Amino acid sequence: MKINEVIEGVRPGYATQDNDVTTKYAAIAFLLNDHASKMDSSNDEALQRQLMINQVAASIEQLNTVSGPKSLEDIAKAGKTNVKTVKVLLKFGNDLYDKHGDIRQGNDAPDDADNEFDDGPSDDEIARQADARAAKRR
Repeated sequence: MKINEVIEGVRPGYATQDNDVTTKYAAIAFLLNDHASKMDSSNDEALQRQLMINQVAASIEQLNTVSGPKSLEDIAKAGKTNVKTVKVLLKFGNDLYDKHGDIRQGNDAPDDADNEFDDGPSDDEIARQADARAAKRR
């Protein structure tokens, strides 16, 4: 068993960067939360709609985790709504994703495939260089 498997079992939400699909759904959840935060919440009905979107988005973000939803019904139950509404929100979130892409920043953002340290020497090469410098000083 790898340490990541243990950590993912302990920390819900940790697996949102596992693969392209869960990364996309985590980004969609972020976009839905962002959209809900900008909605008008002047009356109780609008506030309930905003809360429902936030709950559905939170459930979507938990996909591919131990405690996450396993079906659309689970997502609907978490948002206290129906499967049809979840499908509409997923389509809307997907449209937002197609339009804006992954806008998450900070800890929510996926790891970059391009690492600034990839071009440098490996740890073994650095160790060899350090050993050679130390040998020259003696």
